[in-house]
Amino acid sequence: MLLQLKPLSLSYDSDDGYWEVYDIVAEYTKANDKYVLFADLSNYQSLTATKKSAIKTKYADYIPDENIDDALGTPSGQTSSYKYVFFEFNSEAAATSTAYDWYPQDIFFTDKDYFIEIQVIAPNGTIPYTNLRLKRDSE
Repeated sequence: MLLQLKPLSLSYDSDDGYWEVYDIVAEYTKANDKYVLFADLSNYQSLTATKKSAIKTKYADYIPDENIDDALGTPSGQTSSYKYVFFEFNSEAAATSTAYDWYPQDIFFTDKDYFIEIQVIAPNGTIPYTNLRLKRDSE
């Protein structure tokens, strides 16, 4: 289920290194005992319409037609786009499986504009899955 979370501030705080949005989502997951797939579309939304169209075509290989507009922050019937999207799940398995299926890891794209970073946030505030691959010091 697509969530409509509209916090007042969703900016990166360089002083403490945390996403304020993470804190809001973590509180939501705890209060509702749910798992949330959080997608950061800020880079995607800053691209040209032509580039976004090409990316949407690529993501259509991964995301079902009925979910692609929501998953890319442009829900049908809406005139504005979202910088962040949130999907709620009852289980870690469902959230992680959807995250894995819909949003490929960063290593799958040579053009970094195609990568959309996501996280699954658990009711205890942990992140059991992210599609951002950890890199070794030598990389």
